[in-house]
Amino acid sequence: MSETDETNLHFTTPHEYETQFFQFSPRGFTDAVFNAVSQAAKRAIDSQLMTQLPEGTDEQMKRRLEQCILKRITRQSVFTNNLNKLEEHTLKHVFCIPKHICLPEDSVHEEEVAFDQYEIEESIKNMEDKIRGLRLLSEK
Repeated sequence: MSETDETNLHFTTPHEYETQFFQFSPRGFTDAVFNAVSQAAKRAIDSQLMTQLPEGTDEQMKRRLEQCILKRITRQSVFTNNLNKLEEHTLKHVFCIPKHICLPEDSVHEEEVAFDQYEIEESIKNMEDKIRGLRLLSEK
């Protein structure tokens, strides 16, 4: 697996259960918020700034100016930091399913695991008893 694959795996795997439950990726949600904010900024630029340009301004020049302003807005550290905080908060507190919660479709597997765990604990106790018995025999 390449380093890029490992990086992508790191970002997607931890939220697999949440994606299954919510039917969308938590990271997809934060990306959608980023895109919505960017689109709102574009509309604001179009309606406020572009209308203030002198008449006869070349369309290509308008589009370049618009792109430069958008890049400047989305790359500013305040904007990026706030979106990073939003993403961190939503991943930790909003779209996080606690470890003790089991989705209804997985409850069947949870019962199997609990039963297997009980069997394993009993087996461990039996082995410990045998070991104690063998130690007593070896001491005598």
